[in-house]
Amino acid sequence: MTLPLTKRQERLWRYLRSCETSPSASEMAQALGDPVRGAGVARTLDALEAKGFIRRTRYRARSVVALNPTADLSSYPTEALAAELARRMAG
Repeated sequence: MTLPLTKRQERLWRYLRSCETSPSASEMAQALGDPVRGAGVARTLDALEAKGFIRRTRYRARSVVALNPTADLSSYPTEALAAELARRMAG
């Protein structure tokens, strides 16, 4: 089960899915209608990652990958899902 998205989170997730390559933080801010890139984009990305809608590589520019949460879960073995759930609940 995935957590529901806020309108802002859904807007950014849909934008990310429409991009062929990972956009810059400035491009994401522009897509959200933010005047400048900043903490708002970072918080939205953090929430999307915590809910399993995106995957990022820390400290790398343009490393956001939009996921399809329902399809991704079916491809994982049960042990991997249990480990991921434990990791998310601990952190």
